Amino acid sequence: MNRRIDITYAAEDVNETVVIEANAINGDQTITIGNVTTDEFGVYVGSEDGFSADVSTENVTVIKPEYAQAAYGLVVESIGAKSVSTVRTGDIMTGLEWGNQGLIIRATNNSHADLITGNVTGWTGIIAVSDNASSIHMETGDVTGTQLGSQLNSLNGGQLDAKTGTITTEAEALSAGAESGGRIELTTTDITSEKSGALYGSSTGQNSSVTVNAGNLSGASGAIRIMAADGGEYYVRAKGLTIKDSGWEYLNRYGIDSLTSAGTSSIELSGGISLTETGAEGEGSPAGIRIRSEKSGSTGIYVAANIHVNSEKTEAAAYGITAENAGGIVIVVVEGDVSAASTGPAIGVNIINNSNVANDSSFQTFYSHANEVFPENYNSYSDKAASVNAGAIESDIIIKGDLSGTTYGLSVQPEGESSADVFIGGTLSGGTDAVLVSEDASPENFVLTAWKIIPNNNGHMVVKTDGSAAENIEGAVRYIIKTTPGSQEKLFLTYENGEKLQIINAYPVAAEGERVYLHPAAGYSISAAYNNGEPLERDSEGRFYLLIPKAGGVMLSAETGQVVDFHRFLNNEGKLPAAGFSSRSISPIPLRPKGIACGSTDLTLQIPSLDVMESVVAVRMMDGDYPVECLGRNIGLLESSALPGEGLSVIVGHNHLNTAEAGPFLFLGTLVSGDKILITDRSEKIQIFQVYANVLIDADDFSDMLEILTENTLVLLTCEDESPDGAYLHRRVILAERK
Repeated sequence: MNRRIDITYAAEDVNETVVIEANAINGDQTITIGNVTTDEFGVYVGSEDGFSADVSTENVTVIKPEYAQAAYGLVVESIGAKSVSTVRTGDIMTGLEWGNQGLIIRATNNSHADLITGNVTGWTGIIAVSDNASSIHMETGDVTGTQLGSQLNSLNGGQLDAKTGTITTEAEALSAGAESGGRIELTTTDITSEKSGALYGSSTGQNSSVTVNAGNLSGASGAIRIMAADGGEYYVRAKGLTIKDSGWEYLNRYGIDSLTSAGTSSIELSGGISLTETGAEGEGSPAGIRIRSEKSGSTGIYVAANIHVNSEKTEAAAYGITAENAGGIVIVVVEGDVSAASTGPAIGVNIINNSNVANDSSFQTFYSHANEVFPENYNSYSDKAASVNAGAIESDIIIKGDLSGTTYGLSVQPEGESSADVFIGGTLSGGTDAVLVSEDASPENFVLTAWKIIPNNNGHMVVKTDGSAAENIEGAVRYIIKTTPGSQEKLFLTYENGEKLQIINAYPVAAEGERVYLHPAAGYSISAAYNNGEPLERDSEGRFYLLIPKAGGVMLSAETGQVVDFHRFLNNEGKLPAAGFSSRSISPIPLRPKGIACGSTDLTLQIPSLDVMESVVAVRMMDGDYPVECLGRNIGLLESSALPGEGLSVIVGHNHLNTAEAGPFLFLGTLVSGDKILITDRSEKIQIFQVYANVLIDADDFSDMLEILTENTLVLLTCEDESPDGAYLHRRVILAERK
C-alpha cells in the first residue's frame, strides 16, 4: 500500500473535539496541540489499514452537559493491518458524574496502541481492550472513577502491558480479564474501592494469563476476586489487603476470593489481610481467604503477615481461610497468625475436600455502562458443570504463627479420594474446640502438625461433629519441637532408635509419648537442658531426653560448651590408662615409691552406694604413660586434671588388685543416675556430685562420651572386660556433676 504524505498539525489550544484519523483517506497523522477543553467529547485518535497516528496534547478537560448520555475524555483505536496509534497527553478530566468516561483504548486485528497520560478521572476511569493478536502499551498517572477505576481486557491472543498510579473508586476499582490466549501485564500502586471490590478479573482458555503487581488493596465487599479456568492463569502480587464495609449490605466479603477450574491462580502478599464486617445480619460468610478449586485447578496463596477476620453478623460463619476443593490442588502459606472472631460461628481454617462432586461454578465480572462504545467486550465468564471432577484433591495449609477461631480453630471435612495436610507453627485453639473433623477423617486423609494445641474442657483436642473425641486423628498429630535462640544451632535431635527427627517446614517433629534425645552439634557439649524452663532428665548413658507431652508446646533450651579436650588424658599409645590388674594374678601389686609416681592431694572420695571410701592421690605422667600401679588401694587424680569442683577431673581406680583382692572400683558399673559421690578435703568441706551417666567405651575411642562431657564434670574411670591375656578391652566411665 502506498502511503500518503504525513499530515502534521501545529500546537495550539482547542475548545472543541479533536478528531485524528489515520487511514487510506487521510494517510499517516502527526499532531501536537495544547490543552483541549470541550463539553462532550475531548479527543478521538484512530488508525486503521496499516496507517499510524501520533498525537501529543496537554491536558484534556470534558464537562458533560445535562442533555448528554455520555462524555468522553480520550478515545484511542487501532483497527487492523498493523495500524499504530501513539498518544502522549497530560491529565484527562471528565468529572465523576454518571456517564463521564475518562479514557477508552482499543486495539484489534493485529494492530498496536501506545499511550502515555497523566492522571485520569471520570465516572469510569479507563477501559482498555486488546483483541485479535493486537497489543497495547499504556502508562498513566493516578486513576479516579466513581463507578469503575480501570477495566482491562485482552482477548484472542491480544497483549496488554499497562502501568498506572493509584486507582481509586467508589465502586469497582480494577477489572482485569484475559480470554482465548489474551495476556495482561499490569503494574499499579494502591487500589481502593470505597463501596465494592478492589480487584476483579478472570483468565479463561489456554495461553491466557493475567499478571497484576500492586501496592495495598482495600475495598468494602472484597480486595481480590479472581478466576482461572480452562487452562487460564492468574497471578497477583500485592502488599496488604484491607476490607471494611461501608454500610452497603453485601452478603459476602472476602479478602481473597479465588476460583480455579482447570486453571492456575497464584497470589502473593508481602503484607497481611484485615477484614472487618459490621453490616446487617444475614447468611453471608466473610472470609480472609476463600478458595474454590476443581477439575484439576491449582491455587497457590502466600501471605507474609497476619490474617484477621472480625464479624458482627450473628447468623453467618466467619473464616480466616476457607477452602472448598473438588478435584484440585490448594496450597496456602501464611507467615503470621490466622484468627477469626464473630458474634456467631467463627473458624480459623475451614477445609472441605470432596472428590465426588460436580459443581456449576460461575464467576461474573462487573463491567461499566459504557457498552455503547465496545459492546462486544461485555461478557460473563461461566465455568460449565463437570460430570466428573478429576485431580489431586489435595489441600496443604501452612500457618507459621497461631491459628484460632472463636468457635473452632480448624475444621476439616475430607471426602472420597481427598487429603488435607495442615501445619500450624504456633498455638492451635478454638472457643469451643481446637479441631473439628468429619466422620470420614482419618490419618490417611488428614495430617495435622502443630506446635501446641489447646484442648477443650473435656481434654479433647480433636473432636467429631457429634462432640466425641477423634482419637485416631489425635493420636497421629505430629508436634513441632522448637528451640530457643542460641540453642538451636548447637543441638540436634534423634528418635529413640537413633534416627534424626523428621523435619517439616524447617522444624523437627515427633508424636505424643515419643522419647526424643538431645545431642550437641559438632564442637559442643551439653551441660544442662530444659523444656519451657523445666530440667530434662538423662538416661543411663547421660543423654538428655524428652517425652513429647500431650498437646505439645515443647520449647527446648540448653546450656552448652565447647567440646572438652580429653586427649590430654591419653597415654603414648592413644589409650586411656589401664586402671586394672589381672584377676588371674595371685602376686601382690608391685608398688613404686609414691613420691616418684604419686603424690598426696589431701582429698577423700566416698561412694555411699558401693561402700567405698578411699584416699585420692595425684598420678603424674611418666615416659608418656600413667604409672597407675602405684595406686594400690588408693584412687588417683590424673595429671592435667583440675581439682574436683574447679574443672574437669579424671579419677582412676583399679577393678582388681589380684585374684584374691578386689579393687575399689570393681563395682563402678552398677552405679545409676542419681547416685552420690562425695569429695572431702582436709578442712572436711564436702562436695556432692551426682551421677548422670554410666558408659562403657573402647580404650582408644571416647567419642561417644564427649557429647555429654563438660569442663566441670567429675569422671571416674576403671577397666572392664578382661581378655585371656590379662589385658582389658574396655573402660568403664562414670560421669557426675556437682550439686
